[in-house]
Amino acid sequence: MPRKKNYVREEAILKAREAFRRNGYLNFGIKNIEEQIGLGRFAIRTQFDGKEGLFEEALRSYQVDAKDFIIAPIANAESIDVFEKMLIRTIAPVNLDSRKYGCLFVNTLAENISIHNPNIDKFPAEHYQGVKSATIDLIKREQSLGKVKSCINPEDAGDFIVGCFLAIGLINRNAEDGTAAEGYVNIAISTVKSWKENS
Repeated sequence: MPRKKNYVREEAILKAREAFRRNGYLNFGIKNIEEQIGLGRFAIRTQFDGKEGLFEEALRSYQVDAKDFIIAPIANAESIDVFEKMLIRTIAPVNLDSRKYGCLFVNTLAENISIHNPNIDKFPAEHYQGVKSATIDLIKREQSLGKVKSCINPEDAGDFIVGCFLAIGLINRNAEDGTAAEGYVNIAISTVKSWKENS
């Protein structure tokens, strides 16, 4: 007789996302998963192909939300003002307790330097490439309309925006403070404003 599931898969994945973001991958063992997420060893092994499989599901879920929350607004933006709005949002006085743990993708990139797991690395790599591509396209559109200076290299702008998100996540995580990157954000906003043709 098959075992009865005592969890909802989607809820378990959301809990895993937050737990891995707070604790990292290496430091979050099977016992922690059992205690904090409520999955038994059998479910971890058979339903998620182990800890790594659960982590990949968490990253995949995070990737979907990050696409809607970060990439889509850039891709659909009508001006580079979108970057100011997004950067301000990273230091807004909401979700401070959650934000102090940084970004799951930033944390994963940092931790994966020692793990060297391509299955894990592909999720943040795809996300940041998506951010860069959306930024490049937006800069080119704005340049074609005469709204962004022609001297701004779209590729460099893409790297800068990706770098901003990486830096903000690391600064907040390191300080365990959801507003720690405020100074960085202010300089980043000034930089983006300087790209405008009328600045």
